[in-house]
Amino acid sequence: METKIEILQGNLLDSTADAIVLTIDGAAIGMEGNLARLFSRQCPDAWEDLEFEITYPIQLGNVKGFRIDEELDCNNKLIYIASTLHHIETLTDGQKINVIENAIHNIVNLSVRNRVKSIATAILSGGWRLSTTDALGSMIETYIRSSRSTSNPPVLYIYVLNQDEFEKIGLHLTNSGLHFRMPRVGVYKLY
Repeated sequence: METKIEILQGNLLDSTADAIVLTIDGAAIGMEGNLARLFSRQCPDAWEDLEFEITYPIQLGNVKGFRIDEELDCNNKLIYIASTLHHIETLTDGQKINVIENAIHNIVNLSVRNRVKSIATAILSGGWRLSTTDALGSMIETYIRSSRSTSNPPVLYIYVLNQDEFEKIGLHLTNSGLHFRMPRVGVYKLY
């Protein structure tokens, strides 16, 4: 099976993937991450509809999918709300990785069930002091494991806004032994 992962240097909110991943602290309303807040400004009607549908609490690592009304001005058809942020307890690096793994696994399963062809997300580092490369590595490994059980997994687009961070990721990919190519500037494609 071909690995369907692309890492792109750019703004996640510009993505036209079928589904977009936005992170929140699932403990209560109003504790969304920075990208979710930006999304709420970019697509206020979609966010308002979505806010009424979310039931709290959402356990850490869980993901809920919400369809976007086609009449609303939004690039995506589906929003995944991933509970990967929290403000209460301190987690070990292993627990942080586990949250990321659970979220990616849930995202892949929801996508297969809903026949989603493409997913866009940022690196799920959770606002923690977990390194970008550790979070990315966990996302890639979990996506590959979770995709093995399906014949047609969705493409996973991972967006990195910062140019320097994107270049560090390229160096990390080179040193990690993962097979990738750069089909165009600003894109690493794993295979």
